[in-house]
Amino acid sequence: MLHAEMFALNLLLLLSYLALAVEGVINDDGTSLAGIKLRVHKRGLDLIRDVTINYAQNNLDKLTIPDFDGTYEFSNGGAASYAFSKVAILDINPGSISLIPAPPNSATISVSGADISVNGDWEASGSFPFTVFGVSVPIQLDDSGTFRIDVTEASLTQSVTLGYDSSTGKPTMIPSDCSVSIGELSLDVDSKLGGIVNFLANIASNTIKGFLEDQICPGLKNIVEGQATEYINSTPFIVPLFFDTSIFLGFVCEPATTEDYFQFFTHGRCFPNDNPDIMYDISPTETPPLSLTDEMARVSISDYVVKTLLHSLSVNEFFHYQVDPDQISDLLGSDLFDSLLTFLIPALKEPKYNGRPIQLSTYPPSPPSANFAPGEIRMAGYYSIDVEVILDDGSVEPVATATAYATGIALVELNNTIVTGKITQPAVDSVTAEGLPATVLKPILNTLLQNAVVPALNRILENGYELPNAISVIAFEMPSFELKEGVLEIGTDLKLAN
Repeated sequence: MLHAEMFALNLLLLLSYLALAVEGVINDDGTSLAGIKLRVHKRGLDLIRDVTINYAQNNLDKLTIPDFDGTYEFSNGGAASYAFSKVAILDINPGSISLIPAPPNSATISVSGADISVNGDWEASGSFPFTVFGVSVPIQLDDSGTFRIDVTEASLTQSVTLGYDSSTGKPTMIPSDCSVSIGELSLDVDSKLGGIVNFLANIASNTIKGFLEDQICPGLKNIVEGQATEYINSTPFIVPLFFDTSIFLGFVCEPATTEDYFQFFTHGRCFPNDNPDIMYDISPTETPPLSLTDEMARVSISDYVVKTLLHSLSVNEFFHYQVDPDQISDLLGSDLFDSLLTFLIPALKEPKYNGRPIQLSTYPPSPPSANFAPGEIRMAGYYSIDVEVILDDGSVEPVATATAYATGIALVELNNTIVTGKITQPAVDSVTAEGLPATVLKPILNTLLQNAVVPALNRILENGYELPNAISVIAFEMPSFELKEGVLEIGTDLKLAN
């Protein structure tokens, strides 16, 4: 059961995967510059219990107990060395489990009424006195074999301090107070000495219970510092998004706990997959504390996250769009377009361009920006438009260029766990141009933006994307979101995934 409990703590720490993340620090007043704040309410602890039980029952072959050995000195003289190996858990009935947060950054696992059966190999050597009817008989022991132990009505409490590794951003757990009590114990030993070892072992069941109780807390400490840490360290803190972008996840500070919830402050940013070390001239800003709700989990996402995502998408040419000659003719609705463009762009009068098809390439010279506001995301950015002539050999030559400053409003909807978006109110506010008059170009660019570029982006956004979730055993239930000044808050209950 011990490993299952550590899995529960690991799971709690890794619940930060429910959200995107960004760099930040904790301020003295408890608010944070972290782009993501994640709160897990105590209502969610029942789910963690269910996940723990499910994990334990389905992964008994993976729940290993470390080998251990030592020397036992008997109170009435004598000593025996022992070694237990290949210890495996056969069955677990977890009983009642609770995971209790405690300020400022601790948690306590409490288990009561648990039953567990284990088996393995043993060997022992030494001597000890055995008193029969007042007569002390020395017993020599040099034996080995297999054993099975059945424990019922066991109870356990283990407290841990939650922290983080500042060099990696990964969570840490430091074990502290521990107590254990074994209700009933039965032991079946396969020995060369036959039934006498079983007889002696069960006569001394209280001694064995005491021995096991003495071993569990140190063993649990080893598990927390060893296997649990290895589990966390082996977990990648990078979550893939879309269009070859990802987010690096990690903690920026130790978690915070109250009597009602756990709260995590995560660290990371969006980046192109082929350039994870890319630098951005963006810094997170302070955001308000999370709204107080009783949802199992609630996440506050700073618009810093979206800004780094837009930078990453821009690097990956997500916003690059080409308007081919047929689209130009359809969108502007006139066969006179070529003549009009020739009139506007003197370079097109050159003989080599006569009658050649024309295309437009649009792209942002710098990444667009986005700011969260109540009910909407306000977007703005510069877009360049190159007017290009397609030559006989298929190559293109630019003949004019313009840069427009455009704005728009992005509306976001959440349907169950699918996030969809739509860009509205697109407008070209200003234009600078080289090789053609900007005043004439502005209405043309507005037409292209509203009838070509934005519809193309909306076709992608309307397909929707699943809410990021890196914990496959958990599913979101009735998620909701709210756009506020500078932040997007997502709240959800949780359930076991099918």
